Amino acid sequence: MIVRSLTGTILVLALVAGVTRNSAAQAPPATRLADSPITHVGVVVRDIDQSVARHADLFGVPAPPVRGTAAFRTAVFRLANIAIELLQPAAGTRAWREYLEKHGDSIHHVGLGVTSVADARRAAAALGASLSTVGDFVFADVAGVGFAIELDPVSRLAGDAALPAASFGANTAVHVSAILPDVEAAGRALAAFLQTDLPPTVTVKMGSLTYPDDYRRDRDASPQHVTFGMKNMQLELTEPQGGSSPWRDQLDAHGTALHHVAFRVGDMAAAVAHLQSKGGVLVLGGPSVTYAYVNLAPAPLGMTIELNGPRK
Repeated sequence: MIVRSLTGTILVLALVAGVTRNSAAQAPPATRLADSPITHVGVVVRDIDQSVARHADLFGVPAPPVRGTAAFRTAVFRLANIAIELLQPAAGTRAWREYLEKHGDSIHHVGLGVTSVADARRAAAALGASLSTVGDFVFADVAGVGFAIELDPVSRLAGDAALPAASFGANTAVHVSAILPDVEAAGRALAAFLQTDLPPTVTVKMGSLTYPDDYRRDRDASPQHVTFGMKNMQLELTEPQGGSSPWRDQLDAHGTALHHVAFRVGDMAAAVAHLQSKGGVLVLGGPSVTYAYVNLAPAPLGMTIELNGPRK
């Protein structure tokens, strides 16, 4: 499964008892999980054949082959610097089927690229993560974070050089975001797992955002973020402020969950229009500003896409 370059091999954090101070000083430095790239997001879907066709149309790329395992049917879209992996769980894959029935087509997990899955697994266990295996796929459940993290071979991180230059899929992904009720608490848990410092909480001033003219929810609502800089993009935690909003409604409906992938685009108006033409609904920002959320769930596609345009 698909789950800036790694600088070394992930090592188990605890030194073996009895190792001398001198030998410990000579040991190679441990690489933090924070030094990992994000390889992919995994999207669970009800009908992978239909979903592949819709995503191929959305990204403007050829449809990848659908491959089958005992647990899943899968298809992988390799974009400029991230992969989108679609997964249709088999009837016997209970937890995944229950997730799909509860949330519908949606992002289920994020992959972190590691040099050695076995070493990363030992490191994750030493850091207190609960580990599970589905087929050949290893997932870490970090208490207090609330979404699944796959330990993924970094060797599988590869952009698609054959992407049509004008396709939406050729845009660079800049972050993946989860929505949750307390970014500071979740941020502390994730910082401990990634072996890094807790980033500052950034609060967007309420009433400062632009919404579409037909928006009928709380126009003063805004998010606050804790954002981790990974090797190739950011991993963002988002907490709602205010009433009904894209963030509050997601949290109320689905609890803590991954919500969107953000792409850097050169032409906001063209990008918004493209996503709307594929069934997306503009729920934040738009062509007049440098940001937008387009909800593609009605399409149905399993995510919201954020657009980040040129600075004005």
